[in-house]
Amino acid sequence: MIHKKKLQLIYFTDPLCSTCWAFEPHFRKLKLEYSHLIDVEYKMGGLLQSWAKYVDPNGKIKQPEDLVEYWNDIGKKSGMSLDGNLWKENPIASSYPSSLAFLAAKKLAPEKAENYLRLLRELLFLKNIDISSPKIKIKIAKSLGINPVQFEIEVNSKDNLKRFHTDLNEKRRENI
Repeated sequence: MIHKKKLQLIYFTDPLCSTCWAFEPHFRKLKLEYSHLIDVEYKMGGLLQSWAKYVDPNGKIKQPEDLVEYWNDIGKKSGMSLDGNLWKENPIASSYPSSLAFLAAKKLAPEKAENYLRLLRELLFLKNIDISSPKIKIKIAKSLGINPVQFEIEVNSKDNLKRFHTDLNEKRRENI
């Protein structure tokens, strides 16, 4: 029997990425159908450090309110639930806290990291909940059986921040 090495698929994503949310059903199907051929490694893309530092390559999005129509349009086109009103009612200042939380979950419980990301996105896109909230991030970790004390320590650790910066640097190197 010949054992072939699985293809390593690196997926740069971000918990706030509406396009990633819209793509998720297709990505899940890909993983399900080809799990015997691929391994997926999630990397954080750092979509929104802060609104003060955000630069939209297309020049259309300059402030949170500019995302309302964009999100609603993605929702309509993809059929995925997305409520752009989040950006009027409860705008999120940065995707970095939820990205760091995902990396902490990945470090502490690699087999639960993908579910952690999914739960972050469900709260954001289906319930308009600010997923940068420490209470929300810890609640998700607890729901997956991740020790909340260890989780909080890992989220704020220098090693976790270093892993995040490694992902960001790789994204820049690959021009993503």
